[in-house]
Order: sequence, then C-alpha cells, then structure tokens
Amino acid sequence: MNVKLLLSLASTIVFAQAVLAGGSDPLQCPAPAKPAVEASYFYATGSIGYAQAPWDDIAGGTYGIATISFPKNANGGLTWGGNIGYQYRSWLGLELGALQLPKVTMKVTINSPGMPVTPGAISSYIIYLAAKLSHPLTHNLTLFSKFGIGYQNLTADKSLDQGDDGVHSNSNFGPFFAAGLAYQFMHNLSANLQFARATGQSIHGGHEDKFSTSPNFYTLDLQYSFK
Repeated sequence: MNVKLLLSLASTIVFAQAVLAGGSDPLQCPAPAKPAVEASYFYATGSIGYAQAPWDDIAGGTYGIATISFPKNANGGLTWGGNIGYQYRSWLGLELGALQLPKVTMKVTINSPGMPVTPGAISSYIIYLAAKLSHPLTHNLTLFSKFGIGYQNLTADKSLDQGDDGVHSNSNFGPFFAAGLAYQFMHNLSANLQFARATGQSIHGGHEDKFSTSPNFYTLDLQYSFK
C-alpha cells in the first residue's frame, strides 16, 4: 500500500476522533463571559467638623428697648454626627444620617435700669435621608454628591418663650444637599471631606418666633464599608 495513502488515512481517523470528542462543530467558539455583577454593601460613617449656623448675623441686635445677643456659638461651632448607607451600585447609594448642631446660648437684655437679663439655650439637630451619587476620579479618589430631605428639630429653653417676640421650640422639613471627596486608603476604610447644607425656616404657622437657621456643615468623615 502507498505510504502517502496510509498517512492520509491516519490523518482522517485522528480528525474524526477530534470531531467526536469536541462535538459536532470543531470550530465552535466558546460562549462569551457574563459581565461581572457589581457587589452591593452596607457602610457606616462618623463625622466631626464645623457647623455654620448664623444666629447672631440674622437675629442679633437691638429691637426697640431689647437687645438680643449670643454669647456662645453665635454663628457656629463644633458639629458631629454619622450615617449608615447601602451602596447599591458603584455610582448609586441610599443614606440615612444625623448631624448635631452646636448649642447656642442666647441673652435678651431690656435696655432699662434695673430690668433683668433673660438667658437661655438653643439646641438643634438634623436627620436626613438622601440618595448618594458617586463618580470615580482615580483608582482610590471618588467625587460624590447627596440629594434628599432633611428634618431639623430645635429645642429652646422656656426662658426664651416670650410670646410672639421670643424663640419657641419648633421643627421643619426641607431640602438637604451635600458634596465631597472620598479617599479610600484601605479596602474597607475611606476618609471623606464633605460640605452639606440643610434648610431652616424663618416663619412657621404665621409666627416669626418659630425660627431656625439654614446651617452649613464642613466635616471630616471616616467611613467603614462592610464588603
């Protein structure tokens, strides 16, 4: 038998075995890989910084025979707070948080000899619910913004309750906004610089005495991600 014929027959047998072992289509391409699903995770954040709440700029001064002053934290002071959130996608999350405003001391002085001075304190805090949008700038630096609704609760001492001329405890809802930069320095930890603004009120129910400022917050945050 011709040697070339034997080699051709052997090649045919090898090819047939490869076809049987690999399926009906030996040139079939592998199925495309499925896109990776982004991991979702929870996170928790602690915040500390400065809150700008301009009580003296807005309400301080002399009104007729009375002078209103703010001896402590007149236009701002130390703030602290935190939040918990759920990162649904790399660019989208939902966050619930709270920020404590600095305690303000207020003094009402009647400009007449022998009249008493009325001191008091004002405390308030913000609770907010916001959507968080993120955009990576580098491998470990991310720009973020938050849009949502805030609830401000203000408690004033009874000594400041002087009818329509005093300051009453009150609460209000309003828009909440924040923006900042996050720097991830470990797999689960990031340091954030954030600016936030909440909404106060000047008139509530027709009474100007139910007043709260629209504070600005400048905070340094430490965030831990459960991933």
